[in-house]
Amino acid sequence: MTTLYVTQMNAVLKDDFERKMTVVGLLKQYAEQRDVDTFARGLAVVLASETHQSLLQYIRSSSVYVILVLLAPQHPH
Repeated sequence: MTTLYVTQMNAVLKDDFERKMTVVGLLKQYAEQRDVDTFARGLAVVLASETHQSLLQYIRSSSVYVILVLLAPQHPH
């Protein structure tokens, strides 16, 4: 994950380690399965409060492609 993304996630979720790991898990799952519906529904549940909306907006507006490339499993050529 990019440093900027981690910084944003830490600023919003602070010490909520479980929620952070859930978001990372959703990103990894999306990177592997490319299931947008499951990804969006999962984020909506995990980031449901008003205090989480800035992180949700950041995920929407950031270069998700870069995040997904970094999280995607590496396959030998």
